[in-house]
Amino acid sequence: MKTQHLMAALLAYIAAGLSPAAARTNASETLIIFDHSRLIATTSSKGIRGYFNTQHQILHLSCSFLFKETSRQADSAIVINSFPIEGGTKEDDIPGRVWEKNGEWIIQTDEPQAGCGSAAGTFDKGPDDDHPTRYTIVKKMPAIGIRVVLRATRLNDKSGSAFKERKGFLVAGDVVAALDDDEVFTRIRYVHPATGKTTTAWVSTGNLGNPFTPSATKKSQ
Repeated sequence: MKTQHLMAALLAYIAAGLSPAAARTNASETLIIFDHSRLIATTSSKGIRGYFNTQHQILHLSCSFLFKETSRQADSAIVINSFPIEGGTKEDDIPGRVWEKNGEWIIQTDEPQAGCGSAAGTFDKGPDDDHPTRYTIVKKMPAIGIRVVLRATRLNDKSGSAFKERKGFLVAGDVVAALDDDEVFTRIRYVHPATGKTTTAWVSTGNLGNPFTPSATKKSQ
């Protein structure tokens, strides 16, 4: 994704009034971690919420999108709506389905999101097709939910009740899993889209927003 497009989208987040994640939020969701670390998802009473983001380390290829459950079908398929993290119009929404069986997920979208029909990622096959991509669940843990970073924010370690800045930071547009919080700080889990490296740290809660709220994009819900 071009830098100027990302920055324009981030300005749209702020202009749209994306509310910071509330402090002291209870971990009311369950984070699902897969063998493919670039995919994260949560489950709760609101259904499935998820995010996929990967970048090819050599080629200029990337694939990223958010998705959320809209309904469930009798054939056990979970109907989802996928949309780009940078927002857009309702026409950018692409429906799809998730199948979960024996601890594995298959994700299929009716059309590929931008960049997702290449080596960076494909989601065009369902369980009845040959060799669909399967994502194996490796761990589940309590979580607050999926959050988007609104502005550059430093990483912190926690010792007792004190927080201390450490090396590293996140930039606007990064998507993280919020695990728990402590007043003005939230403990997050971030996966680098190119290397797959996982980082866990504390960041300012005010620098996080919920990408699944109506104001998170330019859509009309």
